[in-house]
Amino acid sequence: MIFYKRLLNRILKLLTRFFYISFIVVFSTFGKAQNTFDKLIITKNTYIGSAFLNDVSEKDFSKESVTIRNRREIQNIFEQITKFNNPQNLLADFGIDTLKVKNNPNEILKMVDTKRPKVEWIDKQVEYILPKLSSTKNFKEKLNDYLREGDFYSMHNSYKYQYNFEFYKDKVLEKTFNSRKTVYGFKFPYSDGENLSYNIEVDRVLDKIFKNKGKAKKLLTGNDLLKYLANNIVESNINELYKLAPYKYIEEINELKTDFEILEFEEIYTIGRYNGDNLPLIAISLKNNLMFPNVTIRYYASVQNKKLFPSDSLKKDYKDILERFQNDNFISDYITKNEKSKLKVYYFDDKGINNYNIKSINQDEKSWEKFDAYEKNLRKWHETSPSKDTFDLEKAIETSKFLDCGCNYRFKKDFVERAIFFEIKDDEKNSSIWFLLPDNSFLLYIMDNERVLGFSRNDLNLREGNGLIFPCLLFSKEGKLIKNN
Repeated sequence: MIFYKRLLNRILKLLTRFFYISFIVVFSTFGKAQNTFDKLIITKNTYIGSAFLNDVSEKDFSKESVTIRNRREIQNIFEQITKFNNPQNLLADFGIDTLKVKNNPNEILKMVDTKRPKVEWIDKQVEYILPKLSSTKNFKEKLNDYLREGDFYSMHNSYKYQYNFEFYKDKVLEKTFNSRKTVYGFKFPYSDGENLSYNIEVDRVLDKIFKNKGKAKKLLTGNDLLKYLANNIVESNINELYKLAPYKYIEEINELKTDFEILEFEEIYTIGRYNGDNLPLIAISLKNNLMFPNVTIRYYASVQNKKLFPSDSLKKDYKDILERFQNDNFISDYITKNEKSKLKVYYFDDKGINNYNIKSINQDEKSWEKFDAYEKNLRKWHETSPSKDTFDLEKAIETSKFLDCGCNYRFKKDFVERAIFFEIKDDEKNSSIWFLLPDNSFLLYIMDNERVLGFSRNDLNLREGNGLIFPCLLFSKEGKLIKNN
């Protein structure tokens, strides 16, 4: 009797399960039939705009529409575009383990490519970056930047594209979706006004339908995406990391405290006008009570054999340099009367000028000889050439002179090597670069904006305007114009 009861119960369970599954299948089929569309119109809208104008100036450029009537194809696109994402859960949707982010930033740091940006990861830097790499907020921000790349016009991209989807049933518009408006990158997210879909498959469908040229951007997910986002978090903090890098030389840096207050320091990886001649460099901003309130020294110490270049030369020279700047000349008069101006003196290892600036303002004898020969031959050719009026002779000569001779004063090597590089900025965004020469004359090399030390461009017979120019004007100690070369 018990056996028959058990058998009956089992049969009833199987029948119940059968009717339940049948009901779900029928209901699902009915639902799909209800949502079956018979026409889909996809429109590719092209807009034209400019990186230098607001979006309100954007204009319609063209429209291209494709109509699809294959119900299976329409249904497939609809199913793909309605795979909606929760914007608050995108990290997980793209394979990022948020628990790993929160609990294992050290493991994430190991994934960072230390070649770009260049970081050696001393303790101070690791201590600074780990909280950044354990923040899901930071990863969400960088993921959004990645997914929204190409949102803006640029100098080389004047067109944006947007796709519109219209799903019809029995000639009635049932559903519409729009892609984001983008210059390049992913076309998603797709929106119906309430929900968002980040499905890359819809992007691929559009590329196929409209035969879009160019290789579609690869969508990173999982650890590949995690590494990419971590690198971007590090790059966005690179300035702070560079400021912490010199701590590996902190004992040598602190030796400067005998003469200066150390305002700030950072590691530099590029050679240029404002930097030294050897990489890497440690840039240190210094101040003491011998300097006017608006004067600082920017000291660049190169790293040689894992040690900083000794600061003995700076300690020996700086008082004389300050005295030359701050006593009885038109520069000192200006900075004392204009307290909001700032004067920064540069010192590179053991001298006040670097090789980059020597080449910029003076070049060398070989370059002078090259220019002299060029000018002579060009003028000779110009006298007899039938096409001499097709270009500006004097402009061509001046351009070559600047490249091969700098300011063309042709200073002797041992003279220009003893020059001091300094920069002045005022509170009206005027800035200028100067060189204090061994004979206490001043060379104005760069002028950026309308005025310099109270002089207008008109006062100095220079080209009108407010952009950057290279005047190459030589002034006496008293501020009188000696020569305009």
